[in-house]
Amino acid sequence: MLTCKECGAEIEWIEMAKSGKKIPVEPKVKAFIIKPKNQGGKGQLLYGYVRHWQNCPAAVWFREKKEE
Repeated sequence: MLTCKECGAEIEWIEMAKSGKKIPVEPKVKAFIIKPKNQGGKGQLLYGYVRHWQNCPAAVWFREKKEE
């Protein structure tokens, strides 16, 4: 298993379908419910990964480094 070089958390790298770019994600797949815009419809259950930078305490540092 790979780890984030800043926070040490376990991560995986996945390739995004449209762009082909690789991004770090949390290692466990999560379930998401996507609700329709109209309130009367049923939600749709989807499974996917959470991007690591959403939970990484060093994410601010990465953003600042990129802007330099």
